[in-house]
Amino acid sequence: MISNPILEAKYKAQKEMDEKANHDMNTYVENVHQIVMNLSHQYGLKIKYGKNLSQEQASKEKNED
Repeated sequence: MISNPILEAKYKAQKEMDEKANHDMNTYVENVHQIVMNLSHQYGLKIKYGKNLSQEQASKEKNED
């Protein structure tokens, strides 16, 4: 595996976040999302995510009525 100091720091952070989430993907994503939101507020950034599947499904069902 290719490695350098930046990648090593990335892998270390991911491992720590995974352990903090008790190896649960949903918790991991929620924790990362919270970190992103905190940083976006701190630095005045506007972060846009793609629509999630449930939002798209609700929109489709609304349009079918």
